[in-house]
Amino acid sequence: MVAIQTGNLPHTLPPPEQMLVSRAVVRWAETYLLYPDGPVAGQPWRFTAEQKRFLAWWYATDPNNGHKWLYRRGIIQRIKGWGKGPLGAAIALVELLGPCRAVYDRSAHTWRAGRNPTAWVQFAAVSEKQTANAFDMARGLIGNRKEIDGIPVDSGLTRIYAGANNERRLEPVTAAFATLEGARPTFVLADETQHWTDSTGGHKLARVLRRNLGKSRGGAARMLVTTNAFAPGEQSVAELDYEAFRAQEEGRSRTTGILYDSVESDIPVMDLADEATLRAALEDVRGDATWLDIERIVEEIYDPATPPADSRRFYLNTIIAAEDAWLAPHEVDQAVTELRIEDGRMVALGFDGSRAQDATALVATDIETGHGELLGVWERPDLPGYDGWEVPRHEVDAAVHAAFRRFRVAAMGCDLAYWESYVDSWADAYRDRVFCAVSPKGVFSFDMRGRLADFTAEAEATEAAFRNGAITIHQHPALVRHLKNARRRPNKYGIGIGKESRGSERKIDAAVALVIARRARRIALEKGVLQRWKSTRPGRLVGLF
Repeated sequence: MVAIQTGNLPHTLPPPEQMLVSRAVVRWAETYLLYPDGPVAGQPWRFTAEQKRFLAWWYATDPNNGHKWLYRRGIIQRIKGWGKGPLGAAIALVELLGPCRAVYDRSAHTWRAGRNPTAWVQFAAVSEKQTANAFDMARGLIGNRKEIDGIPVDSGLTRIYAGANNERRLEPVTAAFATLEGARPTFVLADETQHWTDSTGGHKLARVLRRNLGKSRGGAARMLVTTNAFAPGEQSVAELDYEAFRAQEEGRSRTTGILYDSVESDIPVMDLADEATLRAALEDVRGDATWLDIERIVEEIYDPATPPADSRRFYLNTIIAAEDAWLAPHEVDQAVTELRIEDGRMVALGFDGSRAQDATALVATDIETGHGELLGVWERPDLPGYDGWEVPRHEVDAAVHAAFRRFRVAAMGCDLAYWESYVDSWADAYRDRVFCAVSPKGVFSFDMRGRLADFTAEAEATEAAFRNGAITIHQHPALVRHLKNARRRPNKYGIGIGKESRGSERKIDAAVALVIARRARRIALEKGVLQRWKSTRPGRLVGLF
C-alpha cells in the first residue's frame, strides 16, 4: 500500500527561487523553538520531512510578482495525533517572531526573508477549550524564555506579547469574541474546522476572519486551517473549504490560492475487521509521524465504544459517507481509473439535461465492459456575473454530435425535460445508425416522468456494481463529485437517487446520466446487440420496439 496525496500539495519541492521565505522559516524555527511536551520537551524543535514539504509550498512566493504568496489559504487534513496542533503553533510563532515575509532590502537591492514588526496573530476556534489547546502548545514552544532571537517575549495566560513596546501579539479568538469584526490580523490559525458549523457559530466566525484578512496590504495576511476529515452533510467549514478546493481544481471557481494537504492510503479499508489491511493503511496515513503507536490506534478502533465512522474519519483520514448517501466515497474512488473509452468502441449514451439551475451531463458506457466516461458537463460557474447563466445549448448539441462521430452508438437514453426538441433532432439525425431504441415512444426517449420504475431498477443495479467493485469509470472530477453527492431516495419501486435537497448546489446530473447510459446499455445487451452487430450491416436499425 502507498500513501497518496488527495489534496494538491506537490510531491516535489518548489524551485529554489520560490523558497526565499520557506528556507528561512525552517532554519529559524529549528533554532529558536522548543518541543512543547513529551519525552523531548524543552529540546530544539524539529520539523518532519512531510512538514518541511508543506512549509516549502505554504511559504512559496512568486519572484516575478514581488514575491507575493502562491497560496492565500492553507488546509491541513490529517489523522488524529499526526501533529497538526504543534505544527500550527510553530507556524504561528514564526509569524509572530520570525522571518515570515519577503521584504525588499533597498540597500542591497535584493529580496530577503524578514520579520513582521507589527505581527497580529490569532488562534481561532468555536470554543475556548479549542483555542486553549493551541495556545498552550504555543506557550510550550516558547518555554520559560523572556527573549527569543533578540525580541522581548511576554507569554501570559491569555495573550503572548512581543517587542519592546508589546507591538506584536498572539491572541485566541472564538465565535463569541465580540470585537472580532474590524481586526487586522496578519495571520490566523483556524483550528479543528470540522467543528465549525452554523449552529456553533463557525460559519460567521470564518466569514469575519476572511474579511479581516482580506484588508491586508498586498494580500500578505493569510489563514492556515487544521482539521480532521469532516462528516459530510454537517456543512462544517471544513466541508465548505473542501468544496471550494474541489471547485478550484475543477476550474469551477476563480479561486486559485488554496493549498490542501491530505494523505490517505491508496487501498481503501473495506472492512475494519481486516486487521492486516487496517494496519498497513495506518502505516501509510501516519507518514513520518512515527510517534503514533499503531498498536494503540488499532486498540482504539476495535474498542466497542468507537463508532466505525469515527475510526475512518479520525484514524484513516477518510471522508465517510453521509447517512443517506447513495454511495460511500471509497466505493466511488475504487472505481476510478485513468482509462478512457477508445474511439470507435460500441457505447450507449445517457443524457440528463437542465436549463440553468441544475447541471447538464452526457455520459458514455462501453457496451462490452460497462466502463463509464463523462463526455461533457455544463454547470453554472461559481463566478461573479453568472447569476443569469443558462446551459449553452449549442455546446451540448455539438457534444452529442461529436459522440456519434467518435463512437459506434448502440443506444442512447435522454431525459426529455427542457430538451425535447433537441432529443427529437438527434433521433432524426441518428435513428438509422443506432442498433436499438430505448423506448417505444421514441428512439432516444427516456422520459424520467414516466420511467421511474426503470430508472430505479437501474439505479439499484448501478449501486450494487459500485459496492461489489464491478464497475469502472474515467477519473473526470465532475463525475466523481456528482456520484458522491447523490443521495438515496426511496420510492414505490425501490431506491432511486436525488439531490440532498431541492435547492442544493451539490449537483448529481452526471450520476443520473450514468444510470441512464447503463439502462440504455442493458436494453441493447438484452436485444443481443453484440451478436447482431457482426451480422448486420452498419446503419441498419435492429431490435427496434
